Amino acid sequence: MDFFSNSGTLHHAYLVIGEFDAVSAELAKFFEKELDFTIAGNPDFWRGKYATFGVDDAIALAALSVGLPVAGERKIFIVGADAMTPQAQNALLKSLEEPKGGTHVFIIMPSDANVLPTLRSRLFIVRHGGAAGTPIDAKTFLAASFAERLATVKELVENISDEKAAKADAVKFINSLEAELAKKDFKKLSSAERQLLERVEKARGYASDPSASVKMLLEYLAIIA
Repeated sequence: MDFFSNSGTLHHAYLVIGEFDAVSAELAKFFEKELDFTIAGNPDFWRGKYATFGVDDAIALAALSVGLPVAGERKIFIVGADAMTPQAQNALLKSLEEPKGGTHVFIIMPSDANVLPTLRSRLFIVRHGGAAGTPIDAKTFLAASFAERLATVKELVENISDEKAAKADAVKFINSLEAELAKKDFKKLSSAERQLLERVEKARGYASDPSASVKMLLEYLAIIA
């Protein structure tokens, strides 16, 4: 990946904003091609995906990272999380404050809105451009009637409930709404458009909170859009 290859070195901890499957697959190719680091059957490689990454998960990850690599010069961990609790972030912070040589952690999340500043300061942040698109077109959603918007978010909520979609899809949708609204020069926005953008930005922040109700947030967006 360019953001690693250009520097020629690996930072000890990354936060990659993007879609887990796309980022994880690209990272795996990079490890094998550029670092000669085999993924399959490698005891020094670990990958996990979480809806909500909690403090127990952070403690377990820290325990796995202890010790030297078994088969080579590096230990690599990929953590995918739709959301991460503040307690987990603080636990991660402790393990990242004293990074071990040859150990690299890649955290993949759909948004960095709720990443604590203290943890953010320890991470090299990358926004991945190859992520899969949101299942809802933001421009179409904004132009739709209230009834159509409500039906759209209802379908997304039901898909998340039935596990046909993930909470990350809701976050991506909110991100796409913000991006669509931000296409205009802020100075040229009407007061109503500015207010809508500000409300969507707030909703984006709430969406990454593990305790947030996706249903309530999406219905709120359907009402105000």
